[in-house]
Amino acid sequence: VNDAEQALKDDTTAASGKLVLSFPEVQLRTPLIKLITEFSGLYRDIHFELRVSNTLDNIIEEGIDFAFRIGKIENSRLTANTLFPAHLVCVASPEYLNEFTTPTSFSDVIDQHKMLLPTYVNIREKINQLLNHTEAISLQDTHLMNSETAIFDAVMQGMGVAALLDISIQPQIDSGELIHLFPELTFPRQDVCMIYHNRDYMPKKMRLFKEYIKQEYLL
Repeated sequence: VNDAEQALKDDTTAASGKLVLSFPEVQLRTPLIKLITEFSGLYRDIHFELRVSNTLDNIIEEGIDFAFRIGKIENSRLTANTLFPAHLVCVASPEYLNEFTTPTSFSDVIDQHKMLLPTYVNIREKINQLLNHTEAISLQDTHLMNSETAIFDAVMQGMGVAALLDISIQPQIDSGELIHLFPELTFPRQDVCMIYHNRDYMPKKMRLFKEYIKQEYLL
């Protein structure tokens, strides 16, 4: 009944209300924020609540309308639209490379350089997946951080070497502020997805936002 009443209301009124969005820190430096700003300019009566989290929230229970995440989601109650691809790239600042020997391989980075690594993923497992390592990996000399923003700031200041998503640092690579260490090394593709609850009725504000994002990005 509530859905039917809302559908009738949507047909006769302008889209309005709050949209709750969730996405990880890394996507704060992507064109996604610009798209949200442009959408807000088109629909002045729709406002946003933005939640930044590096873990996948419970979209349904926490009332999140759309979550943007990297990787596949295994949940039959959720729909995931793939928007665009992303790849890890290994980078360092020119200042860091002037002070230390430039690594010739990713293994050199692990063995000989200060790495800036996140604590919100199982980094040993991730490195093993990416490089097919079978030997134990020592992280004794790494700088560990629980914030992607902190890792970005640290690599920009020359604190060490980081593996970051290309979608978040392409402007810095293009400008020379960060050096892409191994352009010939291609890590497995990761997809950025827009995730939302499978529901019988989607409010007008959600339909408009979904279509706006999909028309810009959907693969």
